[in-house]
Amino acid sequence: MGRKILMLSLALALTALMFVGVVSADSDLIQLTHNSAINSHPSISADGSKIAFGSNVNGNSQIFVVNSDGSGLNQLTHNQTFVSEPHISADGSKIAFGSNVNGNSQIFVINSDGSSLKQLTNNYANNWDLSISANGSKIAFQTGETGNLEIFVANSDGSSLKQLTHNSAYDWEPHISADGSKIAFHSLATGNLNIFVINSDGTKLTQLTHNTASNSHPSISADGSKIAFESDVTGTLELFVVNTTSQPDNPLIPWLILIGGVVLIVSALTAAIYIQIIRQKRKLE
Repeated sequence: MGRKILMLSLALALTALMFVGVVSADSDLIQLTHNSAINSHPSISADGSKIAFGSNVNGNSQIFVVNSDGSGLNQLTHNQTFVSEPHISADGSKIAFGSNVNGNSQIFVINSDGSSLKQLTNNYANNWDLSISANGSKIAFQTGETGNLEIFVANSDGSSLKQLTHNSAYDWEPHISADGSKIAFHSLATGNLNIFVINSDGTKLTQLTHNTASNSHPSISADGSKIAFESDVTGTLELFVVNTTSQPDNPLIPWLILIGGVVLIVSALTAAIYIQIIRQKRKLE
């Protein structure tokens, strides 16, 4: 009898510990939305204080922002079109998003307090896959305005819209560095997907991968020095990282090294023969 009581006590104690563990594991979990709508695509500021997201709680999908403690819920957009995929700047000051205007997705930016709504694109193409710099000053995105997908960048006030890529291939999924100086993207310009980086002023376009695999989904570091991406170059999908200062592979380099080595050997042999001839002359004298 005593043994049964002991076993029962141990079982109850174990159950209590498991319950405490579950409660403590979820004690920091905060539910931010409380409705029967679809709340999706959260984007959090660098300090974790603000979260932007999309919700159709009032009908069409609109952009909302909320503090990470659940307070300060604010609806930022109020229109009859579909609004999607908000991206909040690292400092939490601005939110870029896409909105279905004139039947196509256009790029907008708004302050996180709901002020200063700006439309950055106004064309009859789809503009999406946007990326915003840390202080919200620059926004990179892809557009089909030219007939195929190209990378563009613009200031968040709507000024200085600039096309960065110019080719007949698809260039897409841009990712901008925190300071807005560099933009990584993948492109089919070489016939298969490779990773590229370009300055936001359109200079120094650099191809960072050179293979026949699929290299995609680049993510650039805050200082723009490194890019992480996925590739199936090994036969399976793996993760890689590359320096943005990497020099592009040159197929002539191995031949140049070989020629240089041959020239060096010939020069050495010529010098040795010349020295030997001089020595023989001196002996004859």
